[in-house]
Amino acid sequence: MGQFKRPKLLVSASTTEAEALEAVVQHQAGVLVCSDQLESGDGFSLIKRSRELVPDLRTFIFLASPDSDLQRALSLNPGGIC
Repeated sequence: MGQFKRPKLLVSASTTEAEALEAVVQHQAGVLVCSDQLESGDGFSLIKRSRELVPDLRTFIFLASPDSDLQRALSLNPGGIC
């Protein structure tokens, strides 16, 4: 997190779906950047559940491996996929 030029804009960093979802709700996040693979849960579910709670949430997902489910990522209509 120290690599961000304006670190105060970053309000949370999480490694699990539950932690990230809690942070999205607590901070009423405007942007969610996540990976499809988390320590527990997954980024696909995180995006879906987060948008149910914060409908205007913008999302970006990193697919961690060539075996990641690109079709599932596309179905979420994120702002970006890497």
